[in-house]
Amino acid sequence: MAQLKLIATSDLHGELRDFDYVRGRNDPSRGLSRAAGFIDELRAEADASVLLDAGDFLFGRPYADLPDGGATAVIEAMNAVGYDVLTIGNHEFDMGAEVLERALDTARMPVISASILRKSNGAHWRPTRTIIERDMPDGPIRIGVTGVLPHSAFPVPIMLERAGLVLRDAEAALREAVADLRADGADIVVVLCHEGVSRRNGGTVVEPLALIGGIDAIVLGHLHDVFPGPNGLVSDTINPSRGSICGVPTVMPGFRAQHLGCIDLSVKRVEGQWRVTGADVDVHSVQSSATKRHQPNALSVLRASQGAHANALRLSREVIGTCVHPLHTFFSYLGTCRATNVSAEAKRTVVHAAMVEAGCDDAPVVGLAAPILSGGYGGPWDYVDIVPGPVTRGDVQRLAPYADQIVGVRACGADLRLWLERSVSVFSRIIPGEHSMRLVDSRFPPTCFDIPAGATFEVDLSRPALFDARGIRVEEGPGRIRDLRIGGRLLEDSAPVVLATTHHRRSGGGQFPIPDGPWIETGLRIDRAIEALLATEPDLEAVRTFRFTPLANARAVFETSPRSNALRSDVPIPDAMWLSLNREGFQELIVPLDSTG
Repeated sequence: MAQLKLIATSDLHGELRDFDYVRGRNDPSRGLSRAAGFIDELRAEADASVLLDAGDFLFGRPYADLPDGGATAVIEAMNAVGYDVLTIGNHEFDMGAEVLERALDTARMPVISASILRKSNGAHWRPTRTIIERDMPDGPIRIGVTGVLPHSAFPVPIMLERAGLVLRDAEAALREAVADLRADGADIVVVLCHEGVSRRNGGTVVEPLALIGGIDAIVLGHLHDVFPGPNGLVSDTINPSRGSICGVPTVMPGFRAQHLGCIDLSVKRVEGQWRVTGADVDVHSVQSSATKRHQPNALSVLRASQGAHANALRLSREVIGTCVHPLHTFFSYLGTCRATNVSAEAKRTVVHAAMVEAGCDDAPVVGLAAPILSGGYGGPWDYVDIVPGPVTRGDVQRLAPYADQIVGVRACGADLRLWLERSVSVFSRIIPGEHSMRLVDSRFPPTCFDIPAGATFEVDLSRPALFDARGIRVEEGPGRIRDLRIGGRLLEDSAPVVLATTHHRRSGGGQFPIPDGPWIETGLRIDRAIEALLATEPDLEAVRTFRFTPLANARAVFETSPRSNALRSDVPIPDAMWLSLNREGFQELIVPLDSTG
């Protein structure tokens, strides 16, 4: 009996170092430089190992402002760590095919995809498969690897189409590639699939792939989640405790190199043929939550990323505009947030301009943005706090941590209402007479609290939330949104409206209810739109986007940053009572809900 270890990452998004470029500080829980040492430890545990990545290894926030998005540095670092095979994810095309192909030309490992074809002749764009040979105690073993990018992970592949490429059906592509690998003499077949399983998609994308047959292991990605894990989907075919889908060992290793996925295959040679006799699947945290043991940085990754890191820091200090008022997210959940309004207003402006240029300026535009840095799991200091005066690119990164492209979608009033219901599900249900309930349900991340620019509304906290933290609808009924208005006028459910959002939302980020209407492409990133807005030195008013419907004799506890003390006058709810810091270090306020101003 011998052990073959499959080690995997996914959704690296250019996170090479243990540095948070948005917050401007070290973060030992992330980065390939930290993971590399752990990879070496895992390699030493088995008779043989293979290092794989399931896609979206390029392009994220760290090097978004560099001409190549840091692609050259990422490939150089992955070469240094010794990756064996990569597959393509949807974000690999963020900066166009020319930048991507130039970076891939420097890769010393195969970069494969069985599901991306050239539109002109139907030929495969990349190799569909590869075979890696490893020496084992009983002789060499041939490990076949293929990869697919399903349509569900790239529902509107604009950048793919601009490159003259199309997506093939993933199941058909995989069936063919697996058969070819077996015909080529592969003893073991591993699938890299840039898609995942969640309660939202029910596993319906991945299960048919696992049922193809002839597959010994699957590595998933795209969802920035881990599998196996305690919070995963459970069904007759999906086992999150054992890490299997339809009986096939499966792992999904999170994102940013914060975790490493491992599939330990027990293999035995019987009559000259290798057979899998067992499998153990696990996801390892690079930063152990139990011991807080940090892996040392790998010098090879630091060297590969040195130039990109220095240039990213230099660019972050460039002044791009000014702000007249403080931009902070201390009171985002109370109805007024200039910082988030800047992002939402920038999206609204860009989408409206695209409509005017196309001659279809026929509906009001509502911008949608979330206060991504506003406490939560990030802690009491994880807030936007930009003082009046010059604004740098680094400040813009804090306003828009993800350099995503802006898009619009044609919708109606009912669509906007449901979108906002997803947002306000973040609030706890408050019963009249309740005095100690926390205002915000901590299970909901700030990334899922979209605030509109161009619309106002009331939130009735006495009603149950329609969505849970994962975006799954759990309640029917009228919901919490009341008095939804655009331009001061009540918005009818049937009235046309255009929602200005991002590619990330459109592809399922945050699991918002996406309208079925046509999309409006702008081709502009959100950070660039914010820079353009701030360059005009706008005098942004503190718009009260939403209010809470008054509840008799009700109060709630609201947490914010200790830094908010200097800006007490910005609290939009009269008579809020300031308390001391709680055990987690958050400033607490008692918010009266019987009259919210």
